[in-house]
Amino acid sequence: MLGAGPDALAGRAAIDPRLPRSAWRQLPDQKRDWRASAPKNRLRFSRDLAKQRESAERAEERLRATEKRALLEIDRERSTATKLQKELDEAVRRAEQKDADHRRAIEAIQAQLGDARHQAGVLQGRLDAVQTENLRLQAEMLTLREAETRARDARQSGAPAAVRKTSRSTRSSRAEPTAIPGTRRKKAV
Repeated sequence: MLGAGPDALAGRAAIDPRLPRSAWRQLPDQKRDWRASAPKNRLRFSRDLAKQRESAERAEERLRATEKRALLEIDRERSTATKLQKELDEAVRRAEQKDADHRRAIEAIQAQLGDARHQAGVLQGRLDAVQTENLRLQAEMLTLREAETRARDARQSGAPAAVRKTSRSTRSSRAEPTAIPGTRRKKAV
C-alpha cells in the first residue's frame, strides 16, 4: 500500500468493507508516519525539482550557446562563400581578359606573319628574277667571249705570223660609248 495516502486508504476501506481489521488498525499509524515524513518528502521533492530546474536551465544555456556558435559558424561560412565567389568571379574576369588579349595578340602576330610571308614571296620572286637574269647574262657573256675568241682566231689565221706577235692589244675590242659633249654625269653625293 505504498504510494497511497491515508485518505486513499480510508476511502478504499469505505468502499471495500472486506479489508482486514489489521489494516484498519494500522491506518492511524500510517497516517502519522505519512504526516511525519511529508515535510521531508516535500523538501526532497523541492530539492529534486530545483535540481531539475537547474539542469533544464543549464541545458537551455548550452542550447543557446550551441545555437549562437552554429549561427556564428553559418555566418562565417556565408562570408567565406561570398568572398570565394567574388574571388572566383574576379579570376574568371581576369582569365577572360587575358584570353581576349591573347586572341588579339595572336591575330596581330598572324597579320604580321602574313605580311612577312608576302614580303618573302615578293623577295623570292625578285631573287628568282635576278638569278634568271644573272644566268642569262653569264650565258650571253660566255657566248660573247666565244665569239671574240673565234674572231681573234680568225684574224690571226688570216694575218701573217710577224704581225700577229706585235699587234696584240691590251684594250678590249668592244666599242666604248663616247660621251656627248656638254653632258656630263653628275656624281652621287
